[in-house]
Amino acid sequence: MNRKHERGSIVTILSALVIVSILGYFFVYNPYVERREAEVNRVAEEQTKRVAEEAKRAAEEAKNKIRTEAITRFQNLVKANLFDPGSAQFQNIRLNPDGTALCGQVNAKNRMGGYVGFRQFLVTQEKGVEMPNADDPDIDVVYEKILALNGRKLGC
Repeated sequence: MNRKHERGSIVTILSALVIVSILGYFFVYNPYVERREAEVNRVAEEQTKRVAEEAKRAAEEAKNKIRTEAITRFQNLVKANLFDPGSAQFQNIRLNPDGTALCGQVNAKNRMGGYVGFRQFLVTQEKGVEMPNADDPDIDVVYEKILALNGRKLGC
């Protein structure tokens, strides 16, 4: 009977070891679980990157919209000082970094219906529009140099 009892104990112990090994495989070391965790982590990282990229893109779009609105606002101030605002043509437009000044050149029609040529202008929130008067070309040259210097000081 001892031998039967020993055999039964050995079988019980071996059965328990097999069951523990199988359970250990599924609960402790299961390649499927590891792969699934790796996939979940990869997807989470991708989503985090995508959200960060979208936030960056949205911030850039908002910044560009603000810049565009500021340029349009300043251009409208320049147009208000022209004889024929609808004929205004702008070039070399530069908004300073903090968005408080706009520099550039504008061409528009005069009272005779002809374009006067591109003239330097500077628009600031504090001083408004500064640009030479097309009536006196000698003064315009000096004034344009002053505007260019003031524009550089403002960061245009």
